[in-house]
Amino acid sequence: MTYSALPEDYAARALSLCIMQPTVSGGDAGIFRRLHTLLRQLFPRLFSLCSCETLGGGALLLHLPGTPEGQPLVFLSHLDVVSPGDISAWTHPPFGGETHGGYIYGRGAADMKGHLVALLTAAEGLLSEGWQPGGDIWLAFSCDEETRGGSMAAMARLLQARGVRPAFILDEGGNISQPFSLTRKPFATVGVAEKGRLLFSLSCTAPRALEELSRAATRISRIHPRARLCDPVLSDMLPAMRPLMNGRDRFCLSHGRLFHGSLLHRLSRTATGRAITRTQLSLWKQSGDALLGSGYRIYTMLDQEYQQIADAQYAAGKSFPDAASDGEKPQSAMACIDNESGAVLCIVGGREYTVQRGLNRATQLQRQPGSAIKPLAVYAPAIESYGCTTATVLNDNPTTFAGNYTRATAATTITASSPCARRLNGA
Repeated sequence: MTYSALPEDYAARALSLCIMQPTVSGGDAGIFRRLHTLLRQLFPRLFSLCSCETLGGGALLLHLPGTPEGQPLVFLSHLDVVSPGDISAWTHPPFGGETHGGYIYGRGAADMKGHLVALLTAAEGLLSEGWQPGGDIWLAFSCDEETRGGSMAAMARLLQARGVRPAFILDEGGNISQPFSLTRKPFATVGVAEKGRLLFSLSCTAPRALEELSRAATRISRIHPRARLCDPVLSDMLPAMRPLMNGRDRFCLSHGRLFHGSLLHRLSRTATGRAITRTQLSLWKQSGDALLGSGYRIYTMLDQEYQQIADAQYAAGKSFPDAASDGEKPQSAMACIDNESGAVLCIVGGREYTVQRGLNRATQLQRQPGSAIKPLAVYAPAIESYGCTTATVLNDNPTTFAGNYTRATAATTITASSPCARRLNGA
């Protein structure tokens, strides 16, 4: 559709410019603000008539007033895109917005800046021709849809608090799909319903919680839900696609209950068909960047009282030697473990953190512990298992070990406190 006030290729040029803005979900809010500025420049008539609010890390809520007697309409989209990943795998630059053979290439061209630009171009064109909406129109553009963020939910709560009860909501829909199992031509999908989703969160408080959760996740990953044709697909969706089918498939569809198995088999042969007939079961993994930038809550089994004590000791610095002549401070790490359950009570990965997600010396450092292991590996077992005390007398005679290593000492006896105080390697 074209508008007299806009050039014929206006939407295509606007989409290309929007793709050039690398609004990766969870990224810098400044990039989203630059996209906001670009949209104001591309659609000046719309923005001059709308009230505009920015929420969260870059979500945009526009309100175009209409006549009081009309019912409000809400149009949704999202400004963020998925990370492009390996740039070398792209045939054209992901943020280049290049046009080749009548197609615009780039991250977000389909999901979902194309939809965004279509909405704004339609509104700009209509308003430029003197059109006035019959009721309030709300345009809600989230900034974290790809990472399941909360900006759209925040806008929904805001509209609810203001008493907005929309008569119609248009969200992200389908696109032009290529032929699959039962169809002979590409077809445009108008989504009026969507498969629901059910989220399970696994938690475990057992001593070996990580191991138990790993086993549970492995068992879940081996589940393959049974394929089936639900009523909406069999009674509504497939009949609407009847003109795109050949005679045999139209006949099978006319007797869907009788040929249920045949239709199910045909649909299961393609990815599109499997999406219609199967429940997808997957374990959701989240990237570290998304966890840091998307407002997730991270729950831990660490003992907060122990953790605060440990953090305070490291922050005070009284237990550490002075810094070296070059100013570098001695480093340290600590992990406290419950002797009975093996649970980690608190953990400190180092004295100072100047690099985000830097080296955690408590969990990542691979270095021989030296004499620091003696109290744990030698003295503690002796006290625990043999009733050794600081006054227990030990034999400190010269000893030859495997590998022809001889510990030369004067023939004598010592108390159990001496090896610890004098850092002896054996007694």
